[in-house]
Amino acid sequence: MPEYQGEERRLVDPKRNKLSLEAHAARALNRFGGPDAENLDTAEFTEGDEMRDKIRELISPAVEPDKAERSAAPQILTRTTSLDAQARKYVENLVGHAEYGYYLAHNEITDGDLYDPEEEEVIKAPTIEEVAAILQNGLTPEEVEAIKRHIKVPGLVMEPQNLPWRKFIANLDTGTKNKKDTFVSDGRNQEFDRQDQALEIQETSRVTDWKVGIAERKKEPDNKQGLLRDIVTNWEQSEEARLLQLVTPKLYAILQKGALLSGDKKPLDKDGWSILQRADKPQEGRSRIIDLDGLVSGGNYGWNFWPEFRIGFSGYNPESHCAHTQLRYAVMKNA
Repeated sequence: MPEYQGEERRLVDPKRNKLSLEAHAARALNRFGGPDAENLDTAEFTEGDEMRDKIRELISPAVEPDKAERSAAPQILTRTTSLDAQARKYVENLVGHAEYGYYLAHNEITDGDLYDPEEEEVIKAPTIEEVAAILQNGLTPEEVEAIKRHIKVPGLVMEPQNLPWRKFIANLDTGTKNKKDTFVSDGRNQEFDRQDQALEIQETSRVTDWKVGIAERKKEPDNKQGLLRDIVTNWEQSEEARLLQLVTPKLYAILQKGALLSGDKKPLDKDGWSILQRADKPQEGRSRIIDLDGLVSGGNYGWNFWPEFRIGFSGYNPESHCAHTQLRYAVMKNA
């Protein structure tokens, strides 16, 4: 896996330094769990020797006390991942992918007003090595197979947690890309405000954590047609819904940022639009997609009224027939 050469390197939150460092050290154990693993003394960590010392603190002897003195062999750590070598390599290749890997994921959160790694006391994004370890630890074999089967153009994505949705929209309209003045309908303004309130996110909230994962980056994936509520119901009752999610409005905004930073600089959905999953947790028995005011959606709704391609977020009546809807899949893990 290529070493990331960018400016940003993750730092722990000073207010919860011990907890954060121990948590990342525990995840890092996975990287040194086999006979073919890197040497702990030469491996690179954001925190350097501090992380190495913490890892050593977490290492406990694998032999019984009465046998410890007789064993001169070096301690071998046990991998916690359930992935086999082929699946681990597949995940590593996704993270290090030249076009859709860590470099794009990092650019789409820093090329704009979403996340500044130089901001004091901010929880920094995971490094490329940490992302690989998080996904190799967190993904199950079934999830890896679901990614292979259903995500046509899998790409790494990193999503900062606890930021208001308006920062994700501002990120689309700032930075080095061509400005497109992202459109958000009145109904989506209300819906996205409701989701932030349900998650107790305020305008002044700052990054508290990260999620990393693999999401669909294909522009114009296969269209689905039919009554919108039927499309949603069929999805939620499918086997894929047990392993995959649909992208949330914030995750969709990040993916759209990546599309605008790509070679053709065109948005994800030119001909169709994507069905988006709510960011908040629905009440028991309620849909992850449809709330009282209708469908959470984004895409090209209303582009016929604009002189150029423009990213838009707008609801759609669940009882209406759709000709160009898309399910944009993702698998996300806590960092």
